[in-house]
Amino acid sequence: MLMGLRGFGPDVPTEPPNLDWGCVSIDSFPFYMGQVAVDATLRSLNGETLPSVVQTPQALIDSSNVDTPAAEIINWVAPTYVAG
Repeated sequence: MLMGLRGFGPDVPTEPPNLDWGCVSIDSFPFYMGQVAVDATLRSLNGETLPSVVQTPQALIDSSNVDTPAAEIINWVAPTYVAG
């Protein structure tokens, strides 16, 4: 079994890994990570107290879910910010 961590940088492949032969990858979902970061920033600027750790989604990607939309893999519910 081969495992890799996908992230940012010039050496990160733009194509998903070939998962047909038994490898897995961990995806950090940068689009959703950005949504969490913006939500936390807005809440902090509004004076809300944030937890010391704000978790962002990550998931194991393998041949069983490589073609599944990311939002479905992580059961994504977009953050809703209402200014107070």
